[in-house]
Amino acid sequence: MGLGFDYVLPRSESLGYDVPWSITAQIKSQDPIATVYSPSHKVYTHRDSDTQLSLKIDDAARTQPGAFRLSVLHQGKGLSASLFAYPDMDRQGGYFLLLASVPNQETQTQETMQREVTLVIDRSGSMRGDKIEQAKEAALQILAD
Repeated sequence: MGLGFDYVLPRSESLGYDVPWSITAQIKSQDPIATVYSPSHKVYTHRDSDTQLSLKIDDAARTQPGAFRLSVLHQGKGLSASLFAYPDMDRQGGYFLLLASVPNQETQTQETMQREVTLVIDRSGSMRGDKIEQAKEAALQILAD
C-alpha cells in the first residue's frame, strides 16, 4: 500500500472569520506524489516534478470558517488511501470522505484490470453550501483522472 499523510491546521474560533489567513506549502517526497486534495478549502497546486509540488489556498477561501485539511497520497505498488470522518453525534451518524489512488501503472507486473467507479452524491438539505460544492469538485477530479 502506498503511504501518504493527512494534515489538519485548526483555525482559532477567537478570531473572526473576516480575518484572512494565507496558506502556502511546498511538498517534497522521496516517493512520487499521486494526488493532493483539500476537502475543506479550495486550493491550487503546481506540480514541479513527480516528487515535488507547491500549494496555495484560493483567495476566496482565506476567510472560510473551519480547520484547513489536506490529504497527500503517494504512488506505490498498491492502493493508496486516506479517510476523513465527520461524525455527527447528535444525529448518531455523519459522513466520510475516502480518497484512493490507483497503483502506478509502470510498477504493475500483471495485466491491467478493468474497474467500475460509482459516485454517489447526497443532495439533501444538509449538503447545502460548501459541502455540496466540495462533493462536486471531488467528483470532477475523479472524472478528470
